[in-house]
Amino acid sequence: MTSSETSVASMRRSQQVLCASLMSSLVVILMAVAFTLGSAGTGSAPVCAYAVVAAVAVGQTALIGSFGYRIDAIAPGTPEEDARTASVAALQRTTILRFALAESVALVALALAFVVDEGGLFVLALGVLAAEALMVVHVWPSERVVRRTQEALERDGARSYFREALDSPPPAR
Repeated sequence: MTSSETSVASMRRSQQVLCASLMSSLVVILMAVAFTLGSAGTGSAPVCAYAVVAAVAVGQTALIGSFGYRIDAIAPGTPEEDARTASVAALQRTTILRFALAESVALVALALAFVVDEGGLFVLALGVLAAEALMVVHVWPSERVVRRTQEALERDGARSYFREALDSPPPAR
């Protein structure tokens, strides 16, 4: 492994592994519920069940946009090591918040899947699909998420060293 490959297998990679494991859990839940509901899970679910899932998805999208990226700015003059630590902690904290908000769409759909008489599997599938879409856009540490985080950290003019921290090896424990 070259030194550049080592630096990529870093905090960013750790964040990607965390996000992948969180995102895959919804797929596992969907498969487990498919077995649990059996043939009762198929059929035609009431339109209101789909509407509830869609409304929750829209609401959570708004909440993620409003609260999911709220990060305290790094104070000007903060030492580099402290700025790096605060930057990574801010990303981790807001990632979990955005994940929880996105996952709630699937959790509402999961509850509805067991409430409706038939078609619960399709209601859950819609919720999981919506939640996964929100996670791809707002949770996965994409360039967009990294840029938004860095902009929030540096909005008061301080240097966050965020990208350097993200692309360096995790601290030794």
